[in-house]
Amino acid sequence: MWRPRSYREGGVQTRGPWTVIPLTVETQEGAEPPALLSCREAWEQERLRLRESSSQFYLWVEVVGEVPVVLPIQEVLVGGVQNRLPTYPLLLEQETSKLPVFCVERGRSSGDPEGVFQFSPYALPLPVRRAMLEAFMPRYETFTQTRPNFILGLRMAQRRDEEEILMPVPYTYEYSEWVPGAPPTQEAVWEAVAQCLGSHGVESPTQNVLDFYQGKQEEVEAALALFPVQPGQSGVVVCREGRVWGVEWCASSAAWAAYHRPLLASYFLDTGQQGPDLASLGEVDDFLMRLQEVAQERPPVETSVLSRGCCRFFELEVEGQALRGYLLEDKGQPYFLSVLAA
Repeated sequence: MWRPRSYREGGVQTRGPWTVIPLTVETQEGAEPPALLSCREAWEQERLRLRESSSQFYLWVEVVGEVPVVLPIQEVLVGGVQNRLPTYPLLLEQETSKLPVFCVERGRSSGDPEGVFQFSPYALPLPVRRAMLEAFMPRYETFTQTRPNFILGLRMAQRRDEEEILMPVPYTYEYSEWVPGAPPTQEAVWEAVAQCLGSHGVESPTQNVLDFYQGKQEEVEAALALFPVQPGQSGVVVCREGRVWGVEWCASSAAWAAYHRPLLASYFLDTGQQGPDLASLGEVDDFLMRLQEVAQERPPVETSVLSRGCCRFFELEVEGQALRGYLLEDKGQPYFLSVLAA
């Protein structure tokens, strides 16, 4: 058994307007964190292979070995005919299957169909991530159902003093439940990319989402140097001027080391939504537990990919500010948590 918790060996890091609270993995006595690879680790170790399929909306993915590979939706796949983005967050298992993807480079379709995919040094910009999360949000809906009621039929027969029981009487009732959201359309993703680039004054001939970082690498790298990954660190709570911007966590510190820089980079150029005041959340560990509890009450999203566990998208409101995110889990145990101020 394991869960995210605050990093007790090191203090909170504050540099300029940004505050980063390190997170780690808490395990029960004697337990070990799960075996888990980031997609970058798996790719470097040749345990993950990606190649083009006959459709731009799918890639062939092959996982070699028994260790699951975590593939977040903020991971930009660079190469092939055009840059892509996973449609769903996944825990990939040992198998070869089709991976549904979005195109995030609308103006290019002339790359190498046999080319090798790599991973971007920076994660998907936050404005595009927010648009994707909004589409995936579950809805609490009310339904009407009709079913036969034998007891009601019997009582009606008795009131009429009939010897034989009448046919069961139809009984209609309402019930409510959470319904999982669905991925955005390709057109919606292209629109989110265009708005993201346009709002930051970025001109991109191919509408490549990674051009968001164009000309800003020096600024991003300077900020990243102020928040190095710490030994045993597995995640972060990111705040700007005392307000929560997001939470990122992985159940493996080795896997997190591959995501630390790319994910933090996506925050440092963001000027979007601010979340609740950090002081209003109480203890960080209690807040993390609350996120998990809300996530586990939501229905899992169904995918066509052979993968381990499931993904649950959720929304939590704190002080009138919405936090949206997803939890990758298997058998009730968390593997990857990502939350953004909406």
